Amino acid sequence: MLEVFSAANVDGCDEKLKLVIDDLPENYFRDAVAQGWMLANEIHYDGKPLYVIFWQMTCERTKMHVCASLAMTDRGDENAWGSGVEMLALKHGLRAVTFQTNRRGHVEKGLAWGATIKGLVMEKVL
Repeated sequence: MLEVFSAANVDGCDEKLKLVIDDLPENYFRDAVAQGWMLANEIHYDGKPLYVIFWQMTCERTKMHVCASLAMTDRGDENAWGSGVEMLALKHGLRAVTFQTNRRGHVEKGLAWGATIKGLVMEKVL
């Protein structure tokens, strides 16, 4: 059975995410959740935690933007990830899920889940 819960404790997640996110500021996700501008949820399957999802609702309040995903086991499950993210978005009345295409793990999970690549992020370094 797939279940989604609010993440009770996100301490330690930033250290693990630093391994896959370059230049991640100290305690970025923990502070964002504490300040209320990002949400964190856990996806569980058969009572076992699989992922912590850090996300935001987009400004038009119609989409869920997944900022980061942290696997809580050595072996992730793309089907559980996709179904859990979808369940979470629908629970909040959202019609779509977005995530950055420069995160290989999100692209792999998203493609396996049925998402399509709509575009890329543009950047001008100052």
